[in-house]
Amino acid sequence: ARMNPATKSHGSIWAGLIVITGLLLLLAAVLVSATRKTNCGLRGAAASNLRQIAQASLIYAADHRDRLPKTTDLHAYMVALAQAGILNDPALWVYRLDLLLTTDVAAATVLNPDGTGINDALKDVPIACTVVISGLSVNAEAHTPIAWTRGLQADGTWSKDSPHEGEGGYIVFLGGNITPFIKSLKDHPLRRHDGNGTTTNILEALPPGSRIGEWKPVTAR
Repeated sequence: ARMNPATKSHGSIWAGLIVITGLLLLLAAVLVSATRKTNCGLRGAAASNLRQIAQASLIYAADHRDRLPKTTDLHAYMVALAQAGILNDPALWVYRLDLLLTTDVAAATVLNPDGTGINDALKDVPIACTVVISGLSVNAEAHTPIAWTRGLQADGTWSKDSPHEGEGGYIVFLGGNITPFIKSLKDHPLRRHDGNGTTTNILEALPPGSRIGEWKPVTAR
C-alpha cells in the first residue's frame, strides 16, 4: 500500500520540529553551562579580591602598631589603604555581576586626583564587601573576621541585594584564610569572640566595640 502524500508530509514536518526542538534544547544547555562557568569564575575573582583586601589590611597593620585601619566609614577605610600605598585599585572593591552595579566603574584609582579622599567616580559605586572599620588588631584570634561579602544579615544569610543576589558569599579572617562560597552561616557557624560556642551572627564573632562599614544605596543612607 502506498503512503498518503499528506501523511508523509505531516511526518516530515513533525520530524523537522523534533530536530529543531532538540537543537534548541542543546543550545540552551550549552548557554546555561557557559553561564554557570562564568558565574563560578566571577565568584572566584570575588573571593580573590576579598583575600587581597584582607592582606592589604594586615600589611597596613604591620606599619601601624599592629592595628588595622580605624576609620569612620567604608570609603575612609578604602582611602586609608590607598594613602598607605598598599591598595589603590578600585576593581578589587566591586563585583562585576553585582545587582546594584548599573555602569562600568569609571575610576582608575581609589583616591581622588589630589590624594586626599575617595575618587568622586566611586562615591555611588556599590562596594561588594563589608569590612571591620575599627576595633581590630593582629593580636585578636586568627578566626576573627576582617571582611565579608556585602549583605550578610544577623541570621547568617545574605540579603537579596547582596552581590550574589542572596545566594551566599565569602568571609575572610585575620589568619588570612577565607571560607568557600557559603549559602548560610547555619551551615558554617563562626566562633564567638567570647569563646562561648558558635554563632550565625557575625557581629558576635568580633571583639567588643568593633564597628563595621558597609556600602548602602543613596536612598538608604
